[in-house]
Amino acid sequence: MGKATIISDVGEGRYTVSMVYAGRARVTAWVADLTAKIAALETAIAEMDDGMEKTIAELRVQSFVKKKQYYESKMPDDRTVTVWCVDKTESLTGSVGTIEVPGERHDGVNIQPGYEANAVYDAARDGQLLPAVATSAEAAYFNRAIMPGWQKDKPTYRYATIVADSIDFDADTCDVCLDPAYSSQQNLDINQNQGFSECESYPPSGFGQFCTDNPAHPTCTNTDAPGGLHISDAQYETIKNINAAVNAAHDYQTDKSGYGVGEHWEIMNPGDKGDCEDFALTKMQALIDAGFDVKNLQLGWGQTETGGNHAFLIIQTNNRGTLILDNRYPGLMQIGNVPYRFQGYQRAGQTWASYTTLLEAVAIEYMSCNAEAFADWDEVVVEFTGQDFATPKVIGFKSDPASCLKDMFYMGIDQGEGFCAAFVSTYSELTETWDLVGAVVDGGFGTASIACSDNIYLWGLSGYCFRTQLPPDTFLVDTNLRFLKIGGSWSSRAAVPFPNRSHSAGFLVNSKIYITGGYNYRSLGESPYSVYADVDEYDDALDSWAAKGNFSARWGHKDFVLGGYGYIFCGSAEDTGIPNPPIFLSSLYMYYHPGDSWQAKMSFPNALLAPASFELDKGYVFGGWQDSNGPNTIFGGQSVYISQKLHAYDADLNTWAEQTPLSGSLGNSFNKVGGSSLDYGYVISLLVGGGLIYRSWDPSAEAWVSIDSPEFNIGTAIGIES
Repeated sequence: MGKATIISDVGEGRYTVSMVYAGRARVTAWVADLTAKIAALETAIAEMDDGMEKTIAELRVQSFVKKKQYYESKMPDDRTVTVWCVDKTESLTGSVGTIEVPGERHDGVNIQPGYEANAVYDAARDGQLLPAVATSAEAAYFNRAIMPGWQKDKPTYRYATIVADSIDFDADTCDVCLDPAYSSQQNLDINQNQGFSECESYPPSGFGQFCTDNPAHPTCTNTDAPGGLHISDAQYETIKNINAAVNAAHDYQTDKSGYGVGEHWEIMNPGDKGDCEDFALTKMQALIDAGFDVKNLQLGWGQTETGGNHAFLIIQTNNRGTLILDNRYPGLMQIGNVPYRFQGYQRAGQTWASYTTLLEAVAIEYMSCNAEAFADWDEVVVEFTGQDFATPKVIGFKSDPASCLKDMFYMGIDQGEGFCAAFVSTYSELTETWDLVGAVVDGGFGTASIACSDNIYLWGLSGYCFRTQLPPDTFLVDTNLRFLKIGGSWSSRAAVPFPNRSHSAGFLVNSKIYITGGYNYRSLGESPYSVYADVDEYDDALDSWAAKGNFSARWGHKDFVLGGYGYIFCGSAEDTGIPNPPIFLSSLYMYYHPGDSWQAKMSFPNALLAPASFELDKGYVFGGWQDSNGPNTIFGGQSVYISQKLHAYDADLNTWAEQTPLSGSLGNSFNKVGGSSLDYGYVISLLVGGGLIYRSWDPSAEAWVSIDSPEFNIGTAIGIES
């Protein structure tokens, strides 16, 4: 546990931080005191005559100088590292609490879960790491002496892996295999209940190659787990003699020097040289030849005192303990008497397992979706509530955290209500089902939205809304930003500082919403109408707006966020209705929020109005109206062409690349919207002849996949984000 200061947002829940040590002010004060003492003594020495008193004073100066140098050299700088927040909380700023595994930094550092502002540094919860130089010698010795004990018996956080087929999505629990953990103090084992677990792991690469080269060898074909071995005195002597004989008959040689490769597993012939695993395999073969059942002869591996990987042979017995046959020791060893960090062992044949602790039915508490965010084999962070080994819970990911799967927000309009009532649904990638979570009155065509975690923000109500009880084609005005927390209800935020508008764009960066552009007119079909260029920043924490520098006036433009920066592209600056031929824009700009400035980037390959957009590893743009080259439809009495293409923007290279198009009837692009989850992009479009199509984009397969439509009376799609 500790404290860090955010330096920069790398993106996707990853941050560059400065790890802040405690005690710096104390050490600085000690240095200042020593500096003053040195200066005072040097002044006094200048007035002294030669003699014992002066010599003693000079020695004191030397002592103070050395002590000052010690403090200055031993107080570590606040280390800069790049770390993951354990949940997919983006745009964190300021001081945050950190997680050190296993109670110190050598295994890993993460940021506390950021959901519902939990990552903000809390001194009582997070504490702060104190270097030895900032405390007394007695305190430093005491802390290091008890460290392995509290790491084992009072655990805080540990890394683990989710066991396959163990997630209970109804109960929000799973089984986990804890990563083996060792203290920095004397490399002591700090694992509780560690042993030969059922936690599967990958075999060493060299063993896989050995079985490829020797597919019929018993150690590769065996399917029985060890157990029930009771060895006689004679059998024990045979094991001891074979271990000593193999060690004496062969010299050690690394695989690199012997075979020119990093890993090569081989049963040695008389006189051969070999690496540690070759000794283990040779002993196994000798014991098989002596009549021992291969199921009780297990290969194992761990890390030595210096961190190198090391293999050995394991024999589990009922009456002689667990024996280790090791080329580093002439005699038989017990598993508790070798200074290794045990990592894995051969459970049966080519199935390997971790030498670790299995925890069953561990609670999952993650953002709003708990178990839905996780999958088999995920590497996770386990917190022990109250530092009690009996109360573990999964709180997030070791790296690459997943967003909640049920975070695909879709907003559509009930056409039967005159486009004036909008419904919000969520789509679960896990169950591939839709769920209605809320509705908002006066949410109309052209309303814009941003969603993050479980929150949805809407503005521009109502861009296009008419009711029979109102004068024909009347446009309603709502000057509030609307906010919905899933599971709650809609509420209004601070009044927007700009006129009500339709088809604006906005993005979320650094915990703030930036809104730009859009148009406004008083009656349907009236022109000219106003197109806006202003940029406004909303801070949810303060519930306040701030005007920023203007952008170019446009509407029907779209956005995505890459690398912590917002991008705006395409659209139209026309203020006289839809022209014929249409005049659309292709330019792309990045908003540099620290300097409130816009930077021109590579333009989109062609001019577009109102495409769909979403971001994954790149920014994706789909569809939209274009001036030619595509299926055409009539809107406002004018002929408009529809793009069927998908393009990806690489921010690092500042380039666009065409992807697999989505063919077929794509409909009026005004009703085309896009959004993304962690792994997929989504597009929803209104068909020309009526109805909706739903498609997801899989970037790994470079293919479109059809998904089911919601079961609600939803017509025009107007907002999807994650």
